[in-house]
Amino acid sequence: MSGLQLALLGGFEARLARGPVLQIAPKKSRALLAYLAIARQRPQPREKLAALLWGDVPEQQSRQSLRKAVWELREALAEVRPPPLLMDGETIALTVCAIDVHRFEALARERSPVALREAMALYRGHLLEDFRVGEPAFEEWLTLERERLRRLAVEMLDRLLPHEISQGRVESAVEAALRLVVLNPLHEAAHRSLVGLYALQGRRDAALRQYRAYSEALWRDLREKPGPEIEQVYRQILAGSTAVRSAGAPSVLVVEDEVVTRTRLQELLASAGYQIVVAVDGADALFQIGHGTFDLVLADIRMPLLDGVKLLEIVRDKCIDTPVVLMTAYTEAGQEARCLAMGAADFVTKPFDGRALLARLGNALQRARNAHVQ
Repeated sequence: MSGLQLALLGGFEARLARGPVLQIAPKKSRALLAYLAIARQRPQPREKLAALLWGDVPEQQSRQSLRKAVWELREALAEVRPPPLLMDGETIALTVCAIDVHRFEALARERSPVALREAMALYRGHLLEDFRVGEPAFEEWLTLERERLRRLAVEMLDRLLPHEISQGRVESAVEAALRLVVLNPLHEAAHRSLVGLYALQGRRDAALRQYRAYSEALWRDLREKPGPEIEQVYRQILAGSTAVRSAGAPSVLVVEDEVVTRTRLQELLASAGYQIVVAVDGADALFQIGHGTFDLVLADIRMPLLDGVKLLEIVRDKCIDTPVVLMTAYTEAGQEARCLAMGAADFVTKPFDGRALLARLGNALQRARNAHVQ
């Protein structure tokens, strides 16, 4: 059996399984094959296909052009067994085909890091990149499909990036962040990750260039300035440290993605004499922990990229003895007990009372000090 394999992400390539590339010269024949392949074996009406690729000519002529394209495909695919084109009256379907688009989508549904890495290896570029046939109906379909798959790639990279960071796979994390920036040039989390990852690699100049490139693009395209989170990382790198602390002042890493709550926590802790460093999610927190020493981590649970529970798990797995206090506004049955069993120093629910929170943080710090003395 010589099956048909199609690679449509990043261009167009048709080949026999474990065999040579097939030559399909007419561009509209390639477009027809790609469209039928993505349709997942669903029969497509001839009338629809003719309008899709020959919409600017009379129906009789467009039907004739479709018949010619089908004949060209049958000639090009003559060695494929079983024959992949199925014509049933007024419909046409591609019934036997291995296509990278379908594999990419299947891997996205698996969601595991291994599947995400394989999926991104398949995503060599946009669907039928640089492919044009000059037919409005086909171009509209292609634009929508490209955007759908691009968004899916961004979603997968959004899941893969924090995992690679959490596992210390720095080079893989850099690659994921770079690909995110290509797919979404103003993706702040990707730029922030790159700045931090470059600093982690000792590439201070690259980190600063990355921040400046993002800052310039953001101002050029949106007339906006970078957010306070990436600005803080940039300032810390400029200063040569990610966690500058005052002598004798307990240092707290506040991990909170919601701006209002984060600001309130900063003000509350500052008024109590704490030295504060902020992170906007668990991935950012891991970068901060890798570059500084903290007396306590106060982390929200529900956050993008890497949540507080996963952050706690990673901190404990790496045998970091910094106490971690978790906060959440979305309590679930048994969640507090599970978090405490995992090693959380305390579990706080929102909305919180400021004085009560300070007391609980003080108790967590004292217990950590006592444990060190023992």
